[in-house]
Amino acid sequence: MNNSDYYPWPIIKDSININDGLVFISEPFQKEKIINGSFSGTLKIKANKKDFDYSVNLYELTPEGKYFHLSYYIGRASYSKSKEIRELLKPNEATTITFDNTRIVSKKISKGSRLIAIINGNKNPSTQINYGTGRDVSIESIADANKPLLLMISSNSKINIPIWSEE
Repeated sequence: MNNSDYYPWPIIKDSININDGLVFISEPFQKEKIINGSFSGTLKIKANKKDFDYSVNLYELTPEGKYFHLSYYIGRASYSKSKEIRELLKPNEATTITFDNTRIVSKKISKGSRLIAIINGNKNPSTQINYGTGRDVSIESIADANKPLLLMISSNSKINIPIWSEE
């Protein structure tokens, strides 16, 4: 729940924390593929707060067992529909949040590699913490948190990855 691995350093790792969020793992690629562009997504969620910050980290797991950090996204749920107008969530009500404008990546994905996407809350020590009250996040404190964030993500959610093939 703290997204400590969002910043890609080092780019290639022997392991990542797969206990820190909701993890999606693809089947191994049967052929080489090329990822070229930025990924996006639509998350169907329910949250017990009026707002929360989240992240999506994208990795290639190579056949050798190495994790190559491809890209990431950090967002605030209340700004998912508009970057200019904040729209608070209704606690415990199903809603859709979208993300795009992620970092561009262009990389050949090896045969046998898998893609891994990790979605989680963004509460790492290097960022502003959103406690979900709906007030100005810069004046919230831990005293405002009350209950921990409870986030349910539907299996109808989608992550779109720009994969190109010569087929």
